[in-house]
Amino acid sequence: MEYKNNIKSVTNKDYLTFDELTDIIVRGYGEEKEDGTMVMDGGTMKSYLRSILGDENSVTMAISVHNSQQLQACMYWKYDVKGGQGVLIAK
Repeated sequence: MEYKNNIKSVTNKDYLTFDELTDIIVRGYGEEKEDGTMVMDGGTMKSYLRSILGDENSVTMAISVHNSQQLQACMYWKYDVKGGQGVLIAK
């Protein structure tokens, strides 16, 4: 639950795109490189997403929609900041 509250504290938006959510995760919990950029490997990101979204199916859904133009043509995914969950919406 701490992650969800931290996300709420750094945005004034009601909903976040997948890119916005992962950017917040990296900025808040990633590792800083020598050049000042923040990074996080894919396995660690999935672990954070699992904690935030609640289960592996929710993570798979978010990543699948993000990576598939075919899925994006008929639906989109967003993170409900207040509800603390991912939402699929048909176009």
